[in-house]
Amino acid sequence: MWQRFLRAAAGREHDVAMSSDHGRATFAELTATAQHLSRWLARATDPVLVVAALPSGPELMTVQLASHAAGGVFAAIPPTLTGHEAARLFQLITPDVLIVPTAAATTPLLEALPGPSTIVCLEPDATATGLHRRVSGAALWAGELPPPPATRAVDWPAGTRSLQFTSGSTGQPKGVLLSNDNWLADLEMSAEHFSSFAGEAVFSPMPQFHAMGNALPLELLCHGASVHVCNQFMPGEHIRRMRAERCTAIAASPNYYKLLLQFGALTAAAVPGLRALTLGSAAIDRELIAALRQALPAVTMHCRYGLSEAVGALARWSIPPGSVLEHPGLAGRLLPGASIATPLPLPNSDDPGELIVQTPTAGVGQITAGGGIAPLLDANGWLATGDLACVDEHDRLHLRGRRSSFLKHNGYRIHPGEIEEVLRAYPGVQEAMVLGVADPLAGQQIIACVEPLPGETPPTAAELMAFCQSRLSRYKVPQQFLSFEQLPRTRSGKPDRPAVLARVAQ
Repeated sequence: MWQRFLRAAAGREHDVAMSSDHGRATFAELTATAQHLSRWLARATDPVLVVAALPSGPELMTVQLASHAAGGVFAAIPPTLTGHEAARLFQLITPDVLIVPTAAATTPLLEALPGPSTIVCLEPDATATGLHRRVSGAALWAGELPPPPATRAVDWPAGTRSLQFTSGSTGQPKGVLLSNDNWLADLEMSAEHFSSFAGEAVFSPMPQFHAMGNALPLELLCHGASVHVCNQFMPGEHIRRMRAERCTAIAASPNYYKLLLQFGALTAAAVPGLRALTLGSAAIDRELIAALRQALPAVTMHCRYGLSEAVGALARWSIPPGSVLEHPGLAGRLLPGASIATPLPLPNSDDPGELIVQTPTAGVGQITAGGGIAPLLDANGWLATGDLACVDEHDRLHLRGRRSSFLKHNGYRIHPGEIEEVLRAYPGVQEAMVLGVADPLAGQQIIACVEPLPGETPPTAAELMAFCQSRLSRYKVPQQFLSFEQLPRTRSGKPDRPAVLARVAQ
C-alpha cells in the first residue's frame, strides 16, 4: 500500500493531499512525515502495533501510512473513548505505541492501559509516568528516540497491516486483522470507481476510526485524489469548505446526507462543482435517493455495500443523473473477485438466504482476548456476512435485513448488549433491554427499558442518562429510558424482545 501511495503522489507533490478542520498537508508533506515516522517504527525488531487515538485528519493518515511503510500493524480508535470503553478494548490488545494529541485530552484512555506502552503526545505535555514511556512529538521528529518496543504479545499472521475494531455479537469489541494483500485487492476491485476521482477533491465527513471512514481516504489517496475530512457536524462550515476546496464529490453515510437535506444545505447552488455522491450503507434507502435526486438532479450517486470483516466495498450500484432507485433493498452487483457460496432466491421470495461470500478483501483473522487469533472464514474460505439477501435475474443483490440484532443510529453500528451491560450495573436495576425504533432521520432511535429490583424505586430517566453518559460514547447513549415493573419474559424466563418492542410501540 505504501508503494501504491508513493506512485499516486508522484507528480502531485505540491497539491493538497488531505485537510481537516484543524490542518492540511500536501502530498509531499504527507510523504515526508510518514517516511520519518516509518523509519523510527522500522527500527523495532518485530512488527509494532501502533494505535492512533487522534482526530480525523493528516496526522492520523501520517500514522497509518507510516505503519504500512514500516511493516507494522495500525489501528485507529476514538480519542474520546471513556475509561469503561477503553478497558474493554484493551482486553484484546495492548499497544506497543499509542499516539495521542495530548495526554490531558486522553486521560481516561491512558489510565485504562493494562501494560507498558510508549505514548507519543503530538503536543508538548509529555512527561514520564508509571509503567509507560511518554515522549513528545517534537522528540520523535528530531530523531532522538530509541527504537520502539514490540511486545510480541500477538503472533500476527504474515502481512498483517491493520486492526479494524467493530462491535462483536456479545457487545465486546471485535478486532479484524487486515493484510497488505487485502488492501491491494480492494484497490484492484474498486479501481474503476476510484480512478474516476483522480486529481479531484472529495469531502469525507466520516470518522477515520470507522471501517469505511478509515478505508475511503486511503483508497482515494492511492488513486490520486485529495481528501477533506472533518471532526464536527457543522453544515454551514462543511459547505464552505467544499466550495473552498472545490470538491467535486462527497463520500458519507446516509444519515449525513439526511441531515444536510434537513438543514437545506445540500443544493446544486451551494456546491456548484459537485458531480458525484458516494453512500456507504447496506440496502439503499429509496426515499433518501429520491430526496437527493430532487436536490441534486445532475449528480451520479454511487452506493457501496461493505463488511466490517473486509476492506472497502463488496458490492456497488451507481445511479446516473436523472435516475432514481428501482427497487427497495437493492445493494448492487458484487465487485470483480467476489462470489456467493450458494444460489440465493429471487427478490419475490419470502425466505431470503444468508449471504455467504468469498472475497480477497476478507480479513486474515480476528483477534481474541489474550492475543489469540480466530479465523473469520470457514475451512473453504467463505465468510458468513449475517445479512439476509436475494439475487435478481440481473445478478444484483437485494438485502432483506440482518440475522443479528445490531442497531443503527446516526450511521453508527451499535450492539445493544454493551448498553444493556452498563444499565444492569446501575444500583437497583435488575434487568435491561435496549431496542431500536425506526426513525426517518437517525435510522433508529435507541430506547432503553429497565426493570428495577423488587421493592426498589425505579431510577429516573435523568439518572440513567447521566450514568450512561459517564460510561458510553455520546452516540451510544439511549434517547429514551422507560421503566417496567417487570419486563415481558419468554417461557424460559428471558426478556421477550418482540413483546417488549410491541409494548414500546404502543
